[in-house]
Amino acid sequence: KDNLCSNKFNNITKSKKVLKIRKIKEYFNMAKNFGSSDRGQAIIIGDGKIVLEEDFKGTDYLIKSFKFYNKYKFSCLVKVSKPQQDIRVDLPTIGPKTIENMVVAGINAIIVEHNKTFIESPLTTFNIINKNKILFYAV
Repeated sequence: KDNLCSNKFNNITKSKKVLKIRKIKEYFNMAKNFGSSDRGQAIIIGDGKIVLEEDFKGTDYLIKSFKFYNKYKFSCLVKVSKPQQDIRVDLPTIGPKTIENMVVAGINAIIVEHNKTFIESPLTTFNIINKNKILFYAV
């Protein structure tokens, strides 16, 4: 339970000029709609549009692929549970490796699902997020 994502780590106050709550919720809903197709849990949004969608290769591959597309002023990884997903068995997961890959790819923000995202090594993960000034928001 200590590894479940909480909105207490949200750091939007530093980034309100870049991304407003309304947009965060819009991106969250875009990811949920994508998840209903049962193809993946994550999307990457660049300047307000879906640029890449996760497939069977997973989130790390998705993030690494983005560095070839990174021509956007602002980009965001959105990772949520699929609407039909059994979260007792398969929670969306992020961790230090996810965030480090985002830094290398040039992704500015991450949006996840409050109480439905597993955080591997939370202290390390949030230290990397804060050190690299990545916007974090749990909806």
